[in-house]
Amino acid sequence: MREINTKDCHVKFGNFIKDARNNKALSQGEVADRLGISQSYLSKIESGERQVDLAVALMLCNILNVDIQIFTKEFI
Repeated sequence: MREINTKDCHVKFGNFIKDARNNKALSQGEVADRLGISQSYLSKIESGERQVDLAVALMLCNILNVDIQIFTKEFI
């Protein structure tokens, strides 16, 4: 397995979530409300400025109806 740069991982995951949200035509506010976080926090996740634990990542993928395995297969 190759070495993973954590900052790069956060940015790529943020882009993955942003793309999925845009594909569903959902605003950051709508997704943040469903997740129980602020819109500004979701914005920081999408820009790669904030780390996301596995539970939040899975909840985001569930809300956006995307398979987290798609992200991990592309990244890893």
